[in-house]
Amino acid sequence: VTPTPFAVFAFDKDEQRRQANKVMEPYHQIFLRFFTSSSRHQLSLRDLSSIPRVKALTHGGSRVIFVLLYSHFVLFSAGYEALLESCVLLLWGISLALIEVLQFQAKGSIGQYMNIWNGLDVILILTLLIGLLLWWFLVPWALSEQTVNSFHALNLLPCYVRILQIFELSEYFGTLLFTVFGMAQDTTQFLVLLGIISLGFSCSLTPILYPSRSARWSQGVTWGFWAIFGDVNLEGTEEDLHWTVKICVSFLQYLLSLASNVLLVNLLIAMLNDTYVANKDSSKREWAFNRVDAVLEFASPEAHILPPPLDILVSIRHLCGAAKPVSRKDQLHYCTLTSVVPLGPHEVEITIDVKGGDIQAADSSLLAWEDVTMVPDEVTPVDKTCNSAVLVYRNVVLCKPLHFTFAGKGSGYEMVQVSLDEDSWTRPLTRVEQRHIAFVQQEVLEQEADVEPLEQRNEALVVETNQKMSLAVDEITRLSKNVADLAKQLQHQVEKTNALQDEMRQLSVKPE
Repeated sequence: VTPTPFAVFAFDKDEQRRQANKVMEPYHQIFLRFFTSSSRHQLSLRDLSSIPRVKALTHGGSRVIFVLLYSHFVLFSAGYEALLESCVLLLWGISLALIEVLQFQAKGSIGQYMNIWNGLDVILILTLLIGLLLWWFLVPWALSEQTVNSFHALNLLPCYVRILQIFELSEYFGTLLFTVFGMAQDTTQFLVLLGIISLGFSCSLTPILYPSRSARWSQGVTWGFWAIFGDVNLEGTEEDLHWTVKICVSFLQYLLSLASNVLLVNLLIAMLNDTYVANKDSSKREWAFNRVDAVLEFASPEAHILPPPLDILVSIRHLCGAAKPVSRKDQLHYCTLTSVVPLGPHEVEITIDVKGGDIQAADSSLLAWEDVTMVPDEVTPVDKTCNSAVLVYRNVVLCKPLHFTFAGKGSGYEMVQVSLDEDSWTRPLTRVEQRHIAFVQQEVLEQEADVEPLEQRNEALVVETNQKMSLAVDEITRLSKNVADLAKQLQHQVEKTNALQDEMRQLSVKPE
């Protein structure tokens, strides 16, 4: 049944037709299909498994199982159990590698293909396959088992980081993920400053504390980096130092602790806090764009219905080229369907190559589903010198099984089942279009980042007004207090003046 319900319903701009074609099925009926083969279910398992969200869950679950199996192989496996698990992991690694090859072929260039997740895939797949080959052929003759096991243990880190892509489908965890990525960039820039300061103190103190070159090689100069986590215990240092040198060493150690534990730590906390506040809103927009990319990735043909490693045969079939359906009359007369690509939710394009027959009969070719048959709306010859043409059928119910008959009924050509070459209805984007879409997405992000939301502006205006009002109230209170003090001083001065006038009167009246 082709194509997926996602392709049929999600991109149909005709709301009435989309609502009529919508398939609603309760969750309990979805689970019942695993235990019953009743025909009352409207969706087949293939249709259900082709939905991008379901693909994301199945492929994500497969990724988790792969990481758990790989972890068990590295941590606990031995003997025949390790041999069996290594075979399964080899099959899993080949399946993942084939998917990456198909994705690279679909993108067309390294620039379009490479991103953080594909980069991690390349690293972990190559490391897994090389490690398994080393474990099979070079242990214990050329390499020890501990060395190869360490090789696999280091590969577990990118495997676990790769699981984080599953959280892109969740708004809550997706926004947190992009916020963490922003903080990681700040931390990388902070490490440059930390490295310069720590290396400077280490190179200054190491020659003084360790006079011998062998002790310096043993201690190294990286101990200053650990000062950010607390005091550094330096053992075997030179104790017979002049008192002035001891004072300088103590002072430098104090400055190292002050710079690392106080200044740099608080600087890092302030940077991460600013990044979290700045990325709180923009991370939602970035998550929305990346969610669309994730949905389109799982809707692409490279994301098979079966998750790895169950899709290894499907990947090999796609790489080697699948057999094309043929509407055959006899050994000398047949029509090959070279491509069947949906152009829209109800429109399909079929390219045919006719051998031993008349290409003009393509006008009568039938496309059928259930009890409905239709002739092509458009027939375009590919080349006048060859027997190839492009047939376009419109108003086709793509969620039903399709059958094609060259030259129509009565021509002697047999009916052949049709499968769409793409899981999504859109044609493959060119490199120029992909770059233009990426540019538009970046432009939208920059415009949204420059324009503050209205609520934030109003909130900032209210906060600023409250601050000014608070300052004005404080100033009025201060002025009122000053006026009251001046009034008291004036009243006191008046009383002193009145008392002085009374004394002067008494002195001016002489006794007779």
